[in-house]
Amino acid sequence: MYQVQRKNLIKEQLQLVHANGDIAATIDVDINVDRVGAQINKAFELLGMAQAAAQKDPNNPKLWDAVGQSCIALFTAVFGEDGCKTIVDFYGSRDAFTEMLVDLFPFINGEIIPKVREASADRKKQLLAMANALR
Repeated sequence: MYQVQRKNLIKEQLQLVHANGDIAATIDVDINVDRVGAQINKAFELLGMAQAAAQKDPNNPKLWDAVGQSCIALFTAVFGEDGCKTIVDFYGSRDAFTEMLVDLFPFINGEIIPKVREASADRKKQLLAMANALR
């Protein structure tokens, strides 16, 4: 029997927890790498560039606004519109992006980005193998 297994889906959960230990929300992270993998990688790169620019000119509010916008774009790409809204609501403001980023970066960088890159590389190998087989 020939089996097909979907490998381009990433499923994780993120819990937002208050300081007293109460769980405020659980966000289901469902990423279809074919659909949003490139968007996540691009948002991650743009955030890095925005942070670097803001650190070079820390008194420029436009650069910090760009960091905040990049942060929200990354959260939207990873967690979806509803998940991003839940995160912003949990932190109380879009202006709390530094706190959000410090808290969420280990999850995004340590869990999500490696899985997106691995799934993207696997998909690329599959597509190359298919293209070679058709020649």
